[in-house]
Amino acid sequence: VQHPDGSVETIGGGTGVMASGMDYDDTNGILYAVDEIYLYTVSTTDGTATPVGALGLEITGGFALGLAYDECAGVLYM
Repeated sequence: VQHPDGSVETIGGGTGVMASGMDYDDTNGILYAVDEIYLYTVSTTDGTATPVGALGLEITGGFALGLAYDECAGVLYM
């Protein structure tokens, strides 16, 4: 977790996934992560990742995916 003052806090031992993108929904308190197969929610208590669902994409060549959460619109973009 990165705090507004720039400090960083480690959560648990890791998500257990090779996430290429993460973003946090401040309104609902949800941390999202994405890899080449799934979208996950990540516990801010212990760092474990829970799959939300498969992306349904066929990605080859090691593309890195990113996430961005728009707080005003309530939309998660990949």
